[in-house]
Amino acid sequence: MICYFFILLLIPICLANGQEQLNPSLMIYEKDIQYWNFKHQDEDTKIKLDAPHSISWQISLLNNLVYDADTDTIIRFYDENNENKFIEIGMGGNEKNKFWVGVWLPEHQYLIPYKKLNRGWFEDKNIIITYSERSGLTVNNGERIVLYNLDIGKFSILYYDLSATSNNSVTNVKSGSMKLEIMSGDPAKNQFHLFPFYLVGSIGCMMVLLLLIKKRS
Repeated sequence: MICYFFILLLIPICLANGQEQLNPSLMIYEKDIQYWNFKHQDEDTKIKLDAPHSISWQISLLNNLVYDADTDTIIRFYDENNENKFIEIGMGGNEKNKFWVGVWLPEHQYLIPYKKLNRGWFEDKNIIITYSERSGLTVNNGERIVLYNLDIGKFSILYYDLSATSNNSVTNVKSGSMKLEIMSGDPAKNQFHLFPFYLVGSIGCMMVLLLLIKKRS
């Protein structure tokens, strides 16, 4: 009887999922950034998103760029409420694959909480940056988590920019692209957010009903 109860409980949920999105607050931004967009750092390349990504978000980067070993590419994500506050992902040329995470916070200014000079990123693996207002900032370089739950306060992405730097006078990004994906949403608006509570309540009611039926018999 309990099995039938769970089947009846799941049927309307499955039907609802087929008709509407699981989380109406979900937003996704995707961009295949071509190599020529990584210009000299002095040039203004700030790009505004259609809407801010806040509360809980994830950034995915897949670097397929080809550039000189002495050139670094940088992508910065800026806060909606303070354009001076940013998160920075830096990647060195394809010989050593230097990698770093930088942040500019009003109370601390510029910090580099993680840096690796060799094999810090990988051509065939996604770099994943996740954030939530409760847990802070976490970064995975495609191989492992390199930064965990860094407190950066509230951070809502509205802008990003692209640049390239070099120890020499010339920055050389030759070809290829970088795939960028930003996904965000409010977990509280997920249809399944309260499902565990409903499930526990339903099981409790079912147990009471079974006890009443057993007493009557």
